[in-house]
Amino acid sequence: MCQLPLKTSIIYPFIQKLFDVIFHPSNIFLTWGNEDNEMLKFQEYEFVNSLPLTSLHIINVQQKFKNWYNNTYKHGNDCPTIAVYYNNNNIDDSPHCTCIYRPYKNPDNSWSLQMAISTIYNQFLDKSWTRSNWGQGLDIRLYLNLKFNTLNYNVKSSLTSEQERIQLKLVNYAIDDCFAVTKLAFKIGHYLFK
Repeated sequence: MCQLPLKTSIIYPFIQKLFDVIFHPSNIFLTWGNEDNEMLKFQEYEFVNSLPLTSLHIINVQQKFKNWYNNTYKHGNDCPTIAVYYNNNNIDDSPHCTCIYRPYKNPDNSWSLQMAISTIYNQFLDKSWTRSNWGQGLDIRLYLNLKFNTLNYNVKSSLTSEQERIQLKLVNYAIDDCFAVTKLAFKIGHYLFK
């Protein structure tokens, strides 16, 4: 977002139209965590600031996943939770639980995206790039220096190979993070709309 063209640019209206299509109220947005916090991050940008974010259909996959998991992977018959909460049908997460396949024992705990991916897909989701400098832009083409002359043109990146490696890691992190939420949304299916 830091590399947006000037308003006078001929492509500016096309980018505005793209944002209008993406943030149209008929689209569904999947978040992992508090949807208000997720969408507020975008409000500082001019393209998004004029959009009706309050009318968007946003689904917190994290909460839906917790409900799905607790209904799909119920307590074992030998779990002390069954005896403690004998008359209670709503016995999701409990400190009395001894089920090894239920990683959370406190009802106030939220599933982390890493734990959900690890538990369901037995995969590791690397979150080490979460607090990186995202304002630098992810497109390496932003850092190309084009030099033209009558015989040829040269393209040279102003980034060091280490900077290019870091940017590639950031791109892969962003892709993995988005796909992780999408994979879990597909896994829980109809629970998204309960």
